[in-house]
Amino acid sequence: MYFIILAEGLGTRLRPYTVEKPKPLLPVGEKPILQHQLDWIYRYAKEKVHVLVMTAYLQDQIHEYLRNTPQQLDVEDIPANEPTGTAGAIMRAKEHVKGDFYAVNGDILTDINYNELHLYGHISAIATVRMKSPYGILTFTKKKNLTLVDRFQEKPVIDAWINAGIYHFDNRIFNYVKLNTDIESITFPLLAEQKQIVAYKYYNRFWISIDSEKDWKEATLQYCKLLHPERYTGKTEIIASDDVKQMYSKDKEVEYDDFRKVIDSTGDKPTDE
Repeated sequence: MYFIILAEGLGTRLRPYTVEKPKPLLPVGEKPILQHQLDWIYRYAKEKVHVLVMTAYLQDQIHEYLRNTPQQLDVEDIPANEPTGTAGAIMRAKEHVKGDFYAVNGDILTDINYNELHLYGHISAIATVRMKSPYGILTFTKKKNLTLVDRFQEKPVIDAWINAGIYHFDNRIFNYVKLNTDIESITFPLLAEQKQIVAYKYYNRFWISIDSEKDWKEATLQYCKLLHPERYTGKTEIIASDDVKQMYSKDKEVEYDDFRKVIDSTGDKPTDE
């Protein structure tokens, strides 16, 4: 089985942290994002998995990390001189894969079981999650010539579904991708027109896309809560399956203070013991 990690990006929304370090190597807890993804792939693997990490920006650092970090999977990095887009990265993997394969965006942390993304004869299958609004949502009522707020919800989950960045592709996908393009803007709209995307809806699953500094801090906060729930107060509630809690429980020996620098700026601060 083949699994592609799309890790070419510049991480511009996470600067200055990504000026000298590629986003896949930013730490969440004591492990970089990339290692969390490799552990996730291994956790759900039902057969031998060959992982292709498609790199470009600061590729040498990722190569050195993989060379110096023992893995439970067969992992190979495939570098490019510059980013080629998400579709381009998949195209570059063509000569390295056989048959159908899985792919994940290089900034996703989740407990979704990718084996559930069955193709049923289609070209692609994607995981989807419900969207959390980045803003507070208001509803109104009219009183004479005034508009009054009658309900205020702070960043609720709304009735919309978003791409979770986890895919299963049939080999025919290579007819729909080319270098220097993105699957989100070019490939998927075309496949959708042809009814070639099977969507899987996931409710209340552990899923974070680390697109910004705020996302990175939230991911680290949730990781810390999984390790040390007794240390945290506040209304923020962790959504995670028993599998994820069990997976992180083995890391409880990690020193809690290692994460304080990131967590202290989130507004949901740990309590002192």
